[in-house]
Amino acid sequence: MSREQLGFDRTVSPANPENVRSMLAYAPDAASDYVEEQIYHALSVDSKDPAIVTSSRWPAYELTMCGRRYVVGRPMFSKPSLHGRCTQGFLAYEIESRTVRFIKDCWRPDFHGARPEHEVYRRLNDAGAENVLTCLGYEDVRSSGGSWQVTRTQKAVNRSRAPTFGHYRLLIKEVCRPLTDFHNFKEFTLIMCDAIIVPAAHRDAWEKAGILHHDVSVNNILIYEDGRGKVEQLGILCDWDLCKDREQIERNQKKGMPDRTGTWPFRSALSLQFPGMPYMLSDDVESFIHVYHYCVLRFHETNICNLASFVEYTYNAVRVRESDGAHIGGKNKLQQMLSSSPPMEVLHNHTLHQLLVDISLLSSQHYSTIDIARLRQTYDPQVQEPPLDLEQGHESRTARFSKRQLPQDVPKVQNATSKRSFVVPSGVAGEPLLHNHEALFDLFVRYTSGVKDETGKVVRWPKTNTKCADLFKGTRVASRKSNNFSSSYPSFDDAHSQDEAERTTKKRKGSDGFSLPGLDSEESQEAEEEEEEDEDEIEQ
Repeated sequence: MSREQLGFDRTVSPANPENVRSMLAYAPDAASDYVEEQIYHALSVDSKDPAIVTSSRWPAYELTMCGRRYVVGRPMFSKPSLHGRCTQGFLAYEIESRTVRFIKDCWRPDFHGARPEHEVYRRLNDAGAENVLTCLGYEDVRSSGGSWQVTRTQKAVNRSRAPTFGHYRLLIKEVCRPLTDFHNFKEFTLIMCDAIIVPAAHRDAWEKAGILHHDVSVNNILIYEDGRGKVEQLGILCDWDLCKDREQIERNQKKGMPDRTGTWPFRSALSLQFPGMPYMLSDDVESFIHVYHYCVLRFHETNICNLASFVEYTYNAVRVRESDGAHIGGKNKLQQMLSSSPPMEVLHNHTLHQLLVDISLLSSQHYSTIDIARLRQTYDPQVQEPPLDLEQGHESRTARFSKRQLPQDVPKVQNATSKRSFVVPSGVAGEPLLHNHEALFDLFVRYTSGVKDETGKVVRWPKTNTKCADLFKGTRVASRKSNNFSSSYPSFDDAHSQDEAERTTKKRKGSDGFSLPGLDSEESQEAEEEEEEDEDEIEQ
């Protein structure tokens, strides 16, 4: 096999030292402090003294994309995997114009119905959606013969529907911080407002473009800042490659296909408990709540004693259902969403604690409108109970009791699962508040806008910053990557380099307590895409 067939990229070559010096000289003039920091990171030099090289493992390269030459170095993000999309993210210095961009390099699935991410950005931009990244260009990386560079291993594996993956790049205008770089929890709440609805983001994507993100997670909300020093920050949604449009959602609902797309720790309680249930807007909106809870647990002191076990059980635990092999999770999440009390009590920040109380009141009111018993009857496999085997002595006693007559005025018990709707009848509970963006957004705004509430009070946050160091550091629940677009937080796996961090994976446990192979959002999507491809072929 040739080097290209083995996966080497002919469009990449060692960087000209003069161009590397130009990139280094540009750093002090970068648009933000963060971009300057990432330039030094990319070139593996000390930020205080760029003459000092911190690592020799990451030489600088030049690559051609969309007709322009870029210098790239140490990746901001690299997923250490030999299968799947193998996504990497690079800060890229454009040599001619002396500007900095972001390049997302990955291997995307190639089959009928698979939609490249640049098409999603085009649809979002055409619809006028805001607070999403700006896609400047894309390309399918070509081999020397002009054909698309694609994988070959799928021909050798024993899988009937193993997809082909093609080398693919996106050119993004913005270079953003990870969500975990937020300074304090008021700032964090503001950023969450941006990602949900201000001025658009998730709501615009759904209402204007008919696109549901389907992978709201701590890694897919970014912080964009323009300027030096203390600047205004904006929350931005990224990674739309797993999104679904209205047509796909409706088609999957008609086919009764199980929904497995998304990052396991942040999926809604219902989508984890009932994988066959149609995925809805409320599932995505609920994911913002789980992101908020996750960041509180990770960056604030709480009353949780065994934090690692609590996080593992809440966000990562799973059981394999014996009847059909489905992976089921979210048991603890469901209890949390049903409760009007928050799952944790924060220390030394009354405002944050009260916000968590209000979030719980909102989510519990939403879940009070859902008929969980009806969902179990509809989506859980119906297991036939074994026949009763009564002893003779018991039979005689039962026969004696059966001769007694029940009072005639005892009302018949109505079958609670006979309703067609999964929503509790009107008058029993309130409105399903997570069926749109408004209630959660209004709650976050009330805690960040400085506007008086109905009692005339203004929410005030503590003057002292109560965000603490990463409490997940060194634990099994630590996310091995901070974000697709940053390396601010290190990996905690000694087998990998500090910045070779990967997307939060679904650490799953079976019913026997042993760990199951982790599936991240990309791998779960690949499995679902294979099923969709099979369905399309059957229809044809």
